[in-house]
Amino acid sequence: TGEIKLPVAASVANMFACKIVLIRVVPTPGTLQGTGAAVGMLLPGTTAAMLRYEVPEASQYLREIAAEWFPERTVSIEVLRGQVETELERSLVKYQADLLVMSTHGRSGLSAMLEGSIGQRMVSRAVCPMLLLRLPD
Repeated sequence: TGEIKLPVAASVANMFACKIVLIRVVPTPGTLQGTGAAVGMLLPGTTAAMLRYEVPEASQYLREIAAEWFPERTVSIEVLRGQVETELERSLVKYQADLLVMSTHGRSGLSAMLEGSIGQRMVSRAVCPMLLLRLPD
């Protein structure tokens, strides 16, 4: 869903010869938020199994993105488990990131409260500048 950020990220990375790290955080059942948390409470076994299955799928997805958008570059890929903001924040420190590029749905009001906004929460946690790109409606 966040592919809109890839052309921008590729341009910035190539312009400044940045190290590229593609990260996908797969929540654990205990870290799900919004409607996912409600489903997780109703179907805990199914939710846990689906999230486990998502890990290799996420890894494959990131390898495909790296090959398509950064064919001439060395790209680090990480699939992490846990609370998205916490894992992203740890990764920013680990890689000494200079820029975090993320897509956002631009949720606000009740929608942001119910579904959550990772981009909005990362603004206060990021240890480097962020580039938030709004996804098309």
